Order: sequence, then C-alpha cells, then structure tokens
Amino acid sequence: MKLLNHLIKHNVVTGPVPKNSSYSHSNKIKNDLLCIPSSDPEEKHFIFGKALHERFLEDKYESYALLSEEEKKRIEAMLKKMNSNSVVKRLMVNSVCEDKKYGKLFGVEMSYILDIYQPAPRIGSDIKTTTAKTFIDCKNRALAYGYPKQSFVYKQMENLREFYFIFVDKFPPHSIYIISSNEFKEQEKAAAKELEFLLWWYKTFGELMSIEDYWVKQKEKGL
Repeated sequence: MKLLNHLIKHNVVTGPVPKNSSYSHSNKIKNDLLCIPSSDPEEKHFIFGKALHERFLEDKYESYALLSEEEKKRIEAMLKKMNSNSVVKRLMVNSVCEDKKYGKLFGVEMSYILDIYQPAPRIGSDIKTTTAKTFIDCKNRALAYGYPKQSFVYKQMENLREFYFIFVDKFPPHSIYIISSNEFKEQEKAAAKELEFLLWWYKTFGELMSIEDYWVKQKEKGL
C-alpha cells in the first residue's frame, strides 16, 4: 500500500479505473514501478521514425517536414530500399495500414495500431528503425527493447497467424532485417506473464495521470 499511496500522491495513478477504459499505459506503469524515466516522444529519433512511418504507410509529410536535409535524404534512401525489398512488398499486398482498433486483453480494454495488417492470411507487421549492422545484433536489440511484448499483444488482439518486425537501418547501406515473432516464442511467454500483472495492476489500481489530467480532475471536483 505504501507504493500505491506514493504513486497516487505523485499523480501516477488515479485509483481503480472506470468500467470502460480506452487505454492501458502498460509500459508507463512498468517504468514508474521500476523508476525508469519515460521516453520523450519529441526526441529527435522518435520524429525520424515517425517520419518514415508516415511516408511509407500513409504518404504524409508532417514529421518529414521537421527533419534536416541530411535526414530527409536518408529517409528517401530507406524508402527506396523498402519499396524494392521483395519480402516487404509481399507483406504490403492487400494490406491495411495504420488502422487504430480497440480490444480486450486480460480484461482490460486497450487501443492499438498495427502498422501493416493483411486480413486474409491474418499477418501483421511493424516497421522499426535501427542502427544494427547484423541480423543477430538486430535481434538482440529487439529483445533488449522488449519487442516480444508488442508482438504478443498484436497477435492476441487480432488473432494473427504470424507477425513480423521490419527493421530498416537508419544509415547506409540501409540494410533491412525482417524478423518473425517465431524467433521470440519463449520471450513472448514471459511477456504474457508480465502483461497479465501490469494489466491487473492497471485494472485494480487505476490509470496513469499526467499533471494536466490531475488539475482537470481537481477543477471538476471544485478544488
């Protein structure tokens, strides 16, 4: 209870969530419990990755416009490599991109967005930028970043037959590494147990709050 009181006092959780919640924030729950600072979505590498996603999946230029000329050249080279890769092209056939959906996992309603979804064979894919120079290095980094948890969620929520990570090196020669979630079977089992706990915590003790959320709730209470 001391931990819970500390988290509520510091505006991390609100208490038990409403019956219908729209998002779980499981990664932030884990980071706060372990005292790990959350990543800033405005950091340069996030903007670069978002720009690649927007260009490749949606033909949008919002984040792309924020990049330097050197970064734009790298994005163009990466797109050229992706568009010419035979496996990437197969994964894009009859696909739906960037489609936001909702579903329940361990009794908690969650929102999620699949980068690439092929309904007929039920295959999903996610695009990641990397600086890895070998397949093994790329796989090890995927494990370090906890990507098996992501693949587990997508497979459960969409009843996917298979899931792939498409990694693209941010620097020349912009190598592409395509890793099947079958490479992470044991790690996905561990991820399932971790997620079950985090979502239980969320369902029992509440959703995460920003400072802005806190003051909105205070005003609603007339405080």
